[in-house]
This record gives sequence, C-alpha cells and structure tokens, in this order.
Amino acid sequence: MENGAGGAIGVVPPDAATEAVTVEHPHEERNHDASLTRAPAGEIDAMRKLQHELERRTRALERIEARFRDVIERNADAIVVVDGQGLIRFANDRAIALFGGTRAVLIGKPFGFPLVKDETTELDLLTDGAPRVAEMRVVESEWEGRTAYIASLRDVTERKRAEQGARDLIREQAARTAAEASAKRFRFLSESGSALTSSLNYHATLAALARVCVTGFADWAEVYAVEADGAVRRLETAHCEPARAPLVGALRGAAIPPKGSHPVLAVIRTRTPMLASRLSPELRASMIVDEGHERTVTELGMTSLIVIPMIARDRVLGAIALFSSDPRRRFNAEDLALAEDVGARAALAVDNALLYEEARRANQTKADFLAVVSHDLRTPLNAVMGYAELLAMGIPEPLPEAARERLQRIRTAAGHLLYLLDELLGFARLEAGREEVHPREVDVREVVREMEAVIEPLAASAGLAFQVDVPAAPVRVRTDPDKLRQILVNLGANAVKYTPRGEVRVVLREQAANRVIIRVSDTGIGIAPEHLDDIFEPFWQVNAGQRSANGGTGLGLSVVRGLVRLIGGEVSVESQPGNGSTFTVAIGGLLSSSRPEERTAP
Repeated sequence: MENGAGGAIGVVPPDAATEAVTVEHPHEERNHDASLTRAPAGEIDAMRKLQHELERRTRALERIEARFRDVIERNADAIVVVDGQGLIRFANDRAIALFGGTRAVLIGKPFGFPLVKDETTELDLLTDGAPRVAEMRVVESEWEGRTAYIASLRDVTERKRAEQGARDLIREQAARTAAEASAKRFRFLSESGSALTSSLNYHATLAALARVCVTGFADWAEVYAVEADGAVRRLETAHCEPARAPLVGALRGAAIPPKGSHPVLAVIRTRTPMLASRLSPELRASMIVDEGHERTVTELGMTSLIVIPMIARDRVLGAIALFSSDPRRRFNAEDLALAEDVGARAALAVDNALLYEEARRANQTKADFLAVVSHDLRTPLNAVMGYAELLAMGIPEPLPEAARERLQRIRTAAGHLLYLLDELLGFARLEAGREEVHPREVDVREVVREMEAVIEPLAASAGLAFQVDVPAAPVRVRTDPDKLRQILVNLGANAVKYTPRGEVRVVLREQAANRVIIRVSDTGIGIAPEHLDDIFEPFWQVNAGQRSANGGTGLGLSVVRGLVRLIGGEVSVESQPGNGSTFTVAIGGLLSSSRPEERTAP
C-alpha cells in the first residue's frame, strides 16, 4: 500500500509473517552455527552481530506490522484491498460488518463496484435487508508485490437520512407556507367578493371596494371612475389605519388632469395593469396634483404601487391604485396577480351597480309615465261616468227604455276602465315608492266583509257561489285596512275571473297574537307548477289571449305582492291545473305609521 507521500508500504499477510518468524529464523540459525564451526574467530563475531541485528529488525518489523494491523482493524472506516482482477484480498472488521457475512466469505470474492482512484463515490448497499449508504475513497497501492487498490468506505446512512429529513422538512414548510398563502388569498377573495356584492348602490360599491383593498393588502387605496364625459375622477379612498382615514379622505373628488402623465391615465388608456415595486421620483412626481396633494402623499408615504384597470363588457369603468407605505413591504408579481383578481371582481360589481342604476331610472320613468297617464285619464273618465249617471237619473229628460240598456253598457265599460286605471295607478305608486302606509288597529272581519260586498256581486253575475268563513270573536290586528282591503279585493276578483264554475271561498283565522291568516280559494282552472313564481310578475299572463278574454292588465297579483310586502306580510299560492288555487296572506302588526324607503337590491 502507498502512504501519503507516495512511498510503498509492504503489508505482509498475518499468517505469512508468523511463518517467517517461526520457520525461517531457526533455519538461518542452524546454517549460521554450522558455518561458525568452520569460520575464523573474527568472522564468527561479525556473523553473530549480524544475526542479532537481523533479529532486532525482524522484531521491529513485527511490531510495525502489529501496529499497522491494529490501526487498520480499529479504523472507523471499512478498509478493503482489491487486486487488479477486482477480487477482495483483505477486509477489516468494519468492512465485514458493513458488507455482512464473514471474512472467509468476502476474501477472494469480486468487489462488485467500480474503483476510480482519487475520487469520492457514494455506494448503495443492502445488508440484512436494510439499505445503507457508504462514501468510498480509493487510492492505488500494492499487495504482495502487485498493483492493488485500497478502498476506504465510510457509512453515511444516518447523515443521508438527516439530510433527507432536512430536505423533507424544508419542502413541508414550503408547502405549508404555500398552502397558508393560498388559503389567505382565497379567504381574501371570498371576503372581497361578499363585500362587493353586498349592495347594488354605485357609490356604496366603490366605497366597499376601497375598504376591501386595505384589508390585509394595501396600506391605502384610491378608486377612480371614468365618467360619462371621459374625465377620470378619484371617487373613493381608504386607509388601513382608521386614524388616517380623514387624511386620505381629503383626496376624494379630485379629477386627474386629462393631459397629464398620471399612471392611472396610462392604465386606463392601455388597459394594462402596472406594478412599481420601487416607486421612482419621476413616477411619484407624475401623480402629484397640487401642493396639498404633495403634503398628503408625503405624510401617508408611498414606496410601492399597483394600478389595475376595471374592465367590464369591454368597457373601462375606472381603475384601482394600491399603495404601500412601508419600505419593507414592496409589491411583487404575486400581489399584482391578486390585485388583478380583485379588479375583475370589482369591475363586475361596479358594472352591476351601474346597470341597476340604469334599470332603476328606467323603472322610475315607467312608473312616472303610468302615474301621469292614469291620473290624466281619470279626469275625462270621471266626466263620462258623471254624465252617464245624470242620463240614468233622467237629467235633463227621461231616456227611452232602448237607450237605457245602451247607457248601462257605457256605465259598465266606464267602471271597468276606472278599475284598470286604479290598478295602473296603484302599481305606479308602488314602483315609484310613493305608496304610504297608515296603520291602525282594526277588526279584520270588517275588512273581509267589505271585500265580500265588492266580490259577491261579481261572483253572482258569473254564476259562482261565494262563501266567507270568519271567527265569531273579533280578530284584531294593527295594519293598514285600506291596503288590506285592496289586497283581498284583487285576490277575490282574480279568483272570480279564472273560475268558470264552482265557488270562491274566503277563510279568516287568527294564527297568533296580532297575526292572522286569510285564504282566498277557488275551484277554477288552476296554475301550472312552473308558473307559480311568474304570476306575481307585472304584466305576466300564461298566454296573450287571457288579457283580451278577461280584460285584465296583468297587474293584479303584482300589486297584491307589493302591498303585502308594504304592510309587512307574506303571500303564497298553492295550485294544481284543473283543481283551483288557494292564495294565503299572512299579516302581522305594524307598530307605527311608515313610508316605504327607496328600494334596495334583493
């Protein structure tokens, strides 16, 4: 074997060394004694000295070999000597333990691994079914006068396991961090979505958007809107610290100079988000409008910026500017992606609010038109009905019998027209939010009797029976009796209209203290299940022929639903085609006089 300096170290096999000491030395001594009897005295002394020196060196060599063997056997690494043919010539105890088996099994067997001198290689070993990893270093040497290789193998299994454990821990921590970030992002988007869809009011939606952006995301935010004339105006602001809200609130309402280099204008023009992880002095200067704005921005701090457009239906509605005031918190690509998600949701919410505003204005215009038309038509209609009444009374002179029949048809048609106009006017008042509620304590039986006085003649003329079932004792509740009477009359008239034969029945029951149930049922044509929700929609009828056949507007049930909601009640329907229908009205007490507020989004 070679030492570190490259010199050869002769390694004598243990059995051969022992044989040299026990066999060769006595033979040499006998030859030497024989020669002594024939040699001169001087030569005898020289030969004896030489013999003693040889014996001393032999013992020294034996001690060196013993120490070397001890070092090899006690080495913490497995030592294997492999000859030029790849056969194992020597293995220490550590190697025996590493490879398993016995020395007799290993010696003379192929090593089985490539030997590359002066390089370190990792070996995967399988001993007794347990996988091990060894780190092997190889040097070239000699064995019994021939070239051989000394392989030093160090068991690094535990180190590898520790390294793998550390890698697994790092991966686990990274996965946990990613999962937490993903959960945080999902929670933020969910909360932002809920906040943005909580109202259909345009300005309330913009205010909610600004608040969402400073909830665990930006330090402060600005929401810009593109107005009808193309001007870009800062409509909403928010800050993550409530104490600074008034400061950032002073920025509301400021318009951006249309020909400036403000980044919001660039984002709106290009429809491309902008990320400025480090805000340059030039970019900061381009955002300043005046000295007051400069002081506010300086106090708030501005170190990082994200601007995202709000685009819906291929129209840019505005933009959102997000600011970081902390130099240690700079926006990155992940923040930009999250902001884009929020921007997409915000654009949808803002667009819905704008559409709702347009629909509300259109609905208001429609309601105003119906109210005006209904009111203006009543004046000439009242004149027609008044003069018809005078003619029926014989003023200015009695009419012949043939004319009286025609006059009655005029009075009937005028009365029906007045009913239709009242229905339109009531619907218009409900849609415009102008219907007032005047509650007082009433006996609901009296309201039902008033409805009976109106509907019973209609039922009789249609050949229908009309039944009323009310308790013997008073049924008192605090409500608006006029609204309740109109509800019941509409339901009764609707029942008569769609009942060719049979009866119409009204049942009043007290459900609980200050709460009653009124059921209006018929034996008419009934309603298909798929239409039960549609019948309360304005102007809806199953087929267009019904309107001409029955002379209705399609507003009766819509007015019923609106009035029931107005007095704090509920209306429902049960029906089957051919088996009639039952409308149930449940009303409770109204505590005070009220006026309906502006409609809110469902």
